[in-house]
Amino acid sequence: MAILAKFFALFEFLTKKLSVCATTGFMAGAIGGVFIQLLHSFNPGFHLNTLQEILIDSLILTALAWFFVVFVLCVIAKLTFPSIALPSLINSFLTCFITLFICNKYALFPWGYVIGILVGILVGTLLCKLNQIFSTTKK
Repeated sequence: MAILAKFFALFEFLTKKLSVCATTGFMAGAIGGVFIQLLHSFNPGFHLNTLQEILIDSLILTALAWFFVVFVLCVIAKLTFPSIALPSLINSFLTCFITLFICNKYALFPWGYVIGILVGILVGTLLCKLNQIFSTTKK
């Protein structure tokens, strides 16, 4: 756990500039991307053939990423579970699915980590913007 904390401390400058949604996407993309890279390194000929396989694998990655994100946000950041459970689950799923889809479509499995981070930041930022749009129109 200390190694993981030191690793994410390297990105502290980035997470200070990002919103909570983008930081959540960053974490989910990092976790999902690492597992995609590891899967490819253990099986270099790895390729998913159908959208159903991509969906199943992204659900597994979503569960791993979501548990990590919930742990970080609830235990370390002291946010309440009901306030972050559903948004972080949606963010994790979209990030893991899009990352796995891009890596599979263009055979970029060795770059899974970088793609996961970039997709996570983009998805998180987009979800924050959508939340701002819909929360201001509701009033």
